[in-house]
This record gives sequence, C-alpha cells and structure tokens, in this order.
Amino acid sequence: TGRGVAEHFGFDTLVCDVYVGSMDTSLGSIGGFCVGTNMIVDHQRLSSSGYCFSASLPPYAAVAATTAFNILLEDPTPYVPPIHGNSAAVRSVFAAHNLTFTNTTPSPIFHITFPHTTRLSRPDQYTALSKAASELLREHKISVAVPTYTLDERNPPLPSIRVTVSSKGTPEEYKHHAEVIASVVGKVVTQG
Repeated sequence: TGRGVAEHFGFDTLVCDVYVGSMDTSLGSIGGFCVGTNMIVDHQRLSSSGYCFSASLPPYAAVAATTAFNILLEDPTPYVPPIHGNSAAVRSVFAAHNLTFTNTTPSPIFHITFPHTTRLSRPDQYTALSKAASELLREHKISVAVPTYTLDERNPPLPSIRVTVSSKGTPEEYKHHAEVIASVVGKVVTQG
C-alpha cells in the first residue's frame, strides 16, 4: 500500500527502532520525520546537527503532507499501482541499456551513476552528469536532478542523476522518456 520499507519487507513496525520518512518525495511537501522511542528521540535531538531541529515545518506544508497522507490512506489504488508500473517500466529500460543505477523495487527514485570502473574524478563525473541533465532539459524537456553534497561528507554518495517517477502517465510514456534519458546519459557514462 506504500507504507514504507517495513511494510514492504513484512516487518512489524513495533520492532523497528527508528522510523524515518521524507515528505518531499512521497507526499509532495517538504521536510521529513524521525519517530522512535524516547531514548532514540533524545539521542537524535542531542546528537544531530543544530539546523535539523531548529525550525518546525511551515503550517501549509504540514497541511499538504497530512492531506496527501489521508488521500493515500483512503484509497491508494489510483496512486500506488500506477507508480509501481511506471517504475518497473523505467527500471527495465535502464537495465536493458546496461546503465549503472541504484533502485530497489518498487521505489520510484533512480540514481544513475558512472560504472565503478570509471577513471573520472568525482568532480569530473559531477560536471559530466550536470551537462547531461542540462541537455535533457534543453533538448528534450525532461527534468532530472544532479544531487550535490557538502565537501565535509565523510563518505559522500557517488555523483548521480536522479530520476523520479510518478503515478501520472503510462508505462509506455515512461519507457519513452527512459529511452531518451538512457541515450543521453549513456553517452556520458560510457565515455568516462
């Protein structure tokens, strides 16, 4: 029904130490949440960066997230099965093109990276992927994201292009867009 990793893998939510969620990718809002026992919450509050807990969610964003959540609770059918089908369509195209990507079924978020054998430095990978993202937007009107990270991350994720799938549209439409993405990004990552 789209209630997260615990549901997907059949875990009882009462045995999960920490429940975290992002409201920007799944609920069309901003921010996120972290739920746990009093001990976990105290640890998070005392050990996390100051900016994480310095401001509450704006009221309009809280209402947007709550409304989206209530809609999904009432009837997930118009949203969850289509997003799973669209994600499967994109996954099949990326796999057929031998792209290196991170994605766990049935997640609608894909990160396309250079193969681990690339000789390009991280900054050069980022630059190349940024150029591909610009081309996708300029030439094909397809918007993707190239995530950025701070320089003080100990183990930053690999530079990537993030592709996000929604429940709108058909698997055929998503296959077409995935083919375009695979063509443009494929040229970049095979040259590295």
